[in-house]
Amino acid sequence: MSEKLKWANWYRTEGCRHWMDKTKFAGVSFTNVMYEGMRSVFLDEKGNPGMLYTGEVYEQSKQIVAENGRRNGFDEGDQIKYLRKGLFKFDDNSDSILSPILDLFQGRLRFQGPDKEDLEKTKYAEADVGGDQVDVHFYNIISDAVNGQGSFSYKGALPQNANGVTQLAYFTAAVILHEIIHSHGFTHPVTPDSTPGSDYASSLPHVAMLSVLRAAHARLGTSNLPILASAGPKWHDWENLGGQVKGDIGAVCVPSTNVTDLYVTGMDDTLWQKYWDNGWSNWIQVDPTFEIHGSSSPVAVSANPSHRGIFARNRKNMMVYHKKYDGQWHPWENLGGTLKGKMGVGDAGAVSIQEGVTDVYVTGLDDMLWQKYYANGTWSDWFQVDSTMKLASSPVAVSANPSHRAVYARGKDGAVYHKYWDGVWHPWENLGGNIKGDIAAVAVPGSNVTDLYVRGMDDTLWQKYWDNGWSDWQQVDPGFKLASSPVAVSAGISHRAIYAKGTDGSVYHKFWG
Repeated sequence: MSEKLKWANWYRTEGCRHWMDKTKFAGVSFTNVMYEGMRSVFLDEKGNPGMLYTGEVYEQSKQIVAENGRRNGFDEGDQIKYLRKGLFKFDDNSDSILSPILDLFQGRLRFQGPDKEDLEKTKYAEADVGGDQVDVHFYNIISDAVNGQGSFSYKGALPQNANGVTQLAYFTAAVILHEIIHSHGFTHPVTPDSTPGSDYASSLPHVAMLSVLRAAHARLGTSNLPILASAGPKWHDWENLGGQVKGDIGAVCVPSTNVTDLYVTGMDDTLWQKYWDNGWSNWIQVDPTFEIHGSSSPVAVSANPSHRGIFARNRKNMMVYHKKYDGQWHPWENLGGTLKGKMGVGDAGAVSIQEGVTDVYVTGLDDMLWQKYYANGTWSDWFQVDSTMKLASSPVAVSANPSHRAVYARGKDGAVYHKYWDGVWHPWENLGGNIKGDIAAVAVPGSNVTDLYVRGMDDTLWQKYWDNGWSDWQQVDPGFKLASSPVAVSAGISHRAIYAKGTDGSVYHKFWG
């Protein structure tokens, strides 16, 4: 029977109690340190909830899973059960006349040690997978906290005061939760590797521990807690890249390079560019002769370091045009196709599938999804992909491999819809949400993850991701107002970059890494 881990569920062996009482940090016994951690993270003596049961740990875990780009050995149901609901297998048998016997089997969580064997170990704690006993090597925790070693080496020793005691309490509770997760059958590689996306970092025991530490950091407003500062990628603040632009931004990470290209419609309706190559360039006018339609923004793809493909609609005839770079810029090429000219609809969704293959998707005059593709050195005709759903935005397309296409668009009800191809086109799937403008989608290289970013009805950035199942929608940043749809790119598992127009008309950049 799973239930919240009540105060009576904690049980210390005699040796554990003796040495915890005698071992001290800043004059406070480790008994009191651990109990402060249990009160803060789990439940106190009166059943008042700590951060595990207030949802603080779960909220952090969602972000950590997104950063890892996957889950290793657990699913979202496990994440909810253990890190949001805090339901564990340790039942309170204290009221039963059989409690002394039951506690020997599947009763209270038992804290053991130390003994001679434990004194020779360097771990902070350990538990058998599927067991009900945690060995807490508290002398190792305290020693490293005092000397700035082990998990404390990055930020150094904890202060020898009440603040340090509180930080140590949170750290201890995080370690204990890590082991409790082990006792429920979850494993990770023997060799620790906190690199986001690694098997170790993506396992539930490590996600649990790191979630507690980040939630504690948020509560305390301190950076001294171990692991936090070196935990890996995080969202950085928005950066103003200048420019005065119309519509949305086109962005592309150039394969096998450190280069990111941005393309925009300037206030003069022509194509402008800015690029990152170990630093941002100035804004450059690409072509003063071609005027982009006011309801169309440029879309960019890149198949290799020597290739760029730009797609936009011409101001005069509303047709889709293509401009190619292969060491030099070539003239615009008319691809035909009259796109919907309403506000918020009109961009082409383009994706480079592999060398020599590019798909282009548009919302037609009938509000349906249409496609054109380039393969074997030639462009196909336009053809209707689907006649079952009317779109209320431009489509965006991603491809995880040559046998996969995924298209995202806003439906007439304001929700995000998804359609994918794996040899055949599958029906549209409602992914929920209520958004403005177009969707930003990115298939993260080297993973099974697809990220979606949208402009919510509150004009802030929201995210949803696929990792063997769709996450909930979550707000990325409540403090910055978008004046366009976002666009997203990824150079690898530990990198995301978002570009959008701010309310001042300039281009802004936010990255995770």
